[in-house]
Amino acid sequence: MKTAYMDALVVSEKYQNKGYAKELFNETEKKAKSMGVARIDLMVWEFNKHAIELYASLGMKTQRYIFEKEI
Repeated sequence: MKTAYMDALVVSEKYQNKGYAKELFNETEKKAKSMGVARIDLMVWEFNKHAIELYASLGMKTQRYIFEKEI
């Protein structure tokens, strides 16, 4: 399965909550589809609840968990 990996989707603070992140994601999805990509993967920090909500609203689902333990 051909997969695109999104490394970063960043919107400057003064432009947040205006729909730009959704627009960027949707355009990325269109481009990926046109290239025959079947899936988009990305990683987000657990503390970034706003981003998690955004990605869920765009139809993304949790794929895996990465655990860590400081020693």
